[in-house]
Amino acid sequence: MNRRSVLARAMALVGAAATAISLSAAPATAEGAPEFFLVDVLILKEGKTPADAKVYFDKVGPVAAKHGLVQLNSLQIAQKLRGNLDAKVVNIWSVSDPKKTLPGLLSDPDYQQHIPVRDSTFDLPNSSIFMAMPNAE
Repeated sequence: MNRRSVLARAMALVGAAATAISLSAAPATAEGAPEFFLVDVLILKEGKTPADAKVYFDKVGPVAAKHGLVQLNSLQIAQKLRGNLDAKVVNIWSVSDPKKTLPGLLSDPDYQQHIPVRDSTFDLPNSSIFMAMPNAE
């Protein structure tokens, strides 16, 4: 087995394990699977580190949870294997109600006080944020 296939298999196993851990903490639908996830793939501004991102998320996590956005996992990028983004952090969040969660969070004064730190830490115009849901069966 060559080095590339070993790495690909290892990454698949890590991904599967992270998903299993994440899904076990997510709010569930009647069928037992979470309904929606927010996935952010974040590029840090010059001079910022994943530790800076963690400080920010530790502060906004409780505020987000009030609105139904619960951080399931925060991952630091160890190595870019392909793609155009130079992201350093990936977060996976469960979302209780996509129509209410983000508007509620963004209008919350407790969240708004953290926007200057957010904007000085992350290059949001070049980052990617997705609302995702499990594949239909």
